[in-house]
Amino acid sequence: MPLLFPPTSDLYVFMILGLRGVQQLSGTTAIIFYCKTIFDQAKEFISPSISTIIYFGVQLIMSAVSSFIVDISGRRPLLIISTIGTAITLCINGTYLYFDKCTQVDTSGFEFVPIVALLCFVVVFSIGLQTIPLLIMGEMFPTNVKAFALCWMDIYYSVIVIVISKVFHWSNETYGMHVPFYTFTGCCVIGLIFIVLCVPETKGKTLEDIQLELRGEHKMTNKKFAVEKISVYC
Repeated sequence: MPLLFPPTSDLYVFMILGLRGVQQLSGTTAIIFYCKTIFDQAKEFISPSISTIIYFGVQLIMSAVSSFIVDISGRRPLLIISTIGTAITLCINGTYLYFDKCTQVDTSGFEFVPIVALLCFVVVFSIGLQTIPLLIMGEMFPTNVKAFALCWMDIYYSVIVIVISKVFHWSNETYGMHVPFYTFTGCCVIGLIFIVLCVPETKGKTLEDIQLELRGEHKMTNKKFAVEKISVYC
């Protein structure tokens, strides 16, 4: 599927910034920081400590699995699937927390929802959003500027992590834990639109191929080049 709005070369950096932003605005780091607190919501179903161990165990396994499937299915499809799945699981968790804390609805039979939703979250997040933004970031920058660019991207990443963690804590204390989950869901929806419209497929492509595609051009094949060369001489 071609990009609807192919960016020019001046927007390479903004595309990477957008991908890294989507990655963090899904709330992954905040959830890691506060996962034991989140699992306290289901302490009647299973111990928060055990839930946390299971969560990080699944994340470890899925990180290994994603390294094998990313070159089979391609970057773009996995990003789209991962973002959709992440939004759905975050919305489910936020909805449970809203009904549990803000309404009179009896949720005693659904204590498993936070655990199941977050385990599904880490599965769908790991197959795409966790690794592919880093992979594309390494593919997009030329060798002569890669070290400098990756350094600034790490700074940008760290700033977002700090902001998201503070926002999560503040909104949880002020409005309830469902608010940050709904906020992360909305960010994933916006991120999905960004990925569909602006992020190209980079599987099996060189840096030159990627840059040509981003400019809306196509690399001239050897056959086409030979035909054009002959026509010039004729």
